[in-house]
Amino acid sequence: MFETIAQSSRVSARRRVLAVLTSMAAHTAAILVLVVVPLFLVDAFPAHMLLTFLVAPPPPPAPIPPTPPVGDRVRKDGGRPSRIERIDLTTPTKVPTTIPVPDDDLGPIGPVSVGVGPGVAAVGPGVIGPSLAVADARPVPLPPPPRPQRPAPHRTSSGVQESKLVHRVDPVYPDLARRARISGVVILEVTVDEEGNVSDIRVLRGHPLLEEEAVRAVRQWKYSPTLLSGEPVPVIATVTVIFNLR
Repeated sequence: MFETIAQSSRVSARRRVLAVLTSMAAHTAAILVLVVVPLFLVDAFPAHMLLTFLVAPPPPPAPIPPTPPVGDRVRKDGGRPSRIERIDLTTPTKVPTTIPVPDDDLGPIGPVSVGVGPGVAAVGPGVIGPSLAVADARPVPLPPPPRPQRPAPHRTSSGVQESKLVHRVDPVYPDLARRARISGVVILEVTVDEEGNVSDIRVLRGHPLLEEEAVRAVRQWKYSPTLLSGEPVPVIATVTVIFNLR
């Protein structure tokens, strides 16, 4: 058993030595490839690329000259240089007890006369300032109040509306229709306002010779107002006018 252990240890030592030698050979070959081989390949690079490493860098740009002070600037027209005078402000040492009177003489101020005309005012002499323009002082009339919007008419049946008729005018039989022996009915759609008057009429059906007289007669009819929740409202209903030769 001891001989087997000694033999395996010798084999392991040989493997370690072989691995170390192999690693050293690999590192040596890598160093030769990366360092020694490029020394022999110098002629392969272009000459201008090699010279770029040997040429000195360009000099730095010249510094920008400082801007001359404002007082030393020379005018373009050749005149004297313009200078800006500095005013030194000093802090007062004490508070003045009196206020000095201004030197500017404004002159006497005379009476003012303003005349109100169609938009221009006349100002008398002695007034300081520009001329005064006064607009017309008459009050502007207010716009009239808006008219109350009428409620939309309600549609009702012809029988209900006929029961509210208080004044009826019979139509006149047209002479031309009588000679032509034309008879029949004319159906109208009427709009009755809040006071019971017929405000609008639209012909739904009827003979053309009978329509005009039917509309003329129905426009004079009078109804009692229709109330809705105690308030009069306009209504729409149909009216039938009969023309009979008998």
